Amino acid sequence: MKKKFNNWTDFYRKINLAFNGIIAASLVPFGWLLLEMQSNSKFVSAITDDLLPFIVLAVILLMSILLIWVVKSSNREMINIPNDDGIGRKLGLFYRIFLRQYLIMELIGLNAIVGLFFTRHYLFVCAYLGVLFWFSRIRPTYDFVVRNLLLKDDQIAQLASEENF
Repeated sequence: MKKKFNNWTDFYRKINLAFNGIIAASLVPFGWLLLEMQSNSKFVSAITDDLLPFIVLAVILLMSILLIWVVKSSNREMINIPNDDGIGRKLGLFYRIFLRQYLIMELIGLNAIVGLFFTRHYLFVCAYLGVLFWFSRIRPTYDFVVRNLLLKDDQIAQLASEENF
């Protein structure tokens, strides 16, 4: 069942809650792990030095492929949203598409955290920060939603009015 929103405020509250909750889910373990590494604790890499470059390369490659796939599939789905749909239905489709993208981005972030936990390699810190940077690029702001949904002027006015659709 596709979700339909009645006004901008309802949509914004729900998508922002999902967005911030998804980011917060991985930020706490990442921060804890980074602080543990910085405190000179006795955590050592679970991977031998011989395998470390291959493991790091494989995990970073997997994360990159997953990132490219999710961005391309989300863009493809956004293009397929019909222009004749009502604005509430368009917002519902946008919510579904980007919630899936946020969850897959979170999976990429968790992949970086697991890689950091097992290898203690700071390249995974950079990878996680890259995921956070990408989250900042796809944050669900008013302008981002309007730009991605390719709304017409009358739909933009209806969205800005904060009245029910």
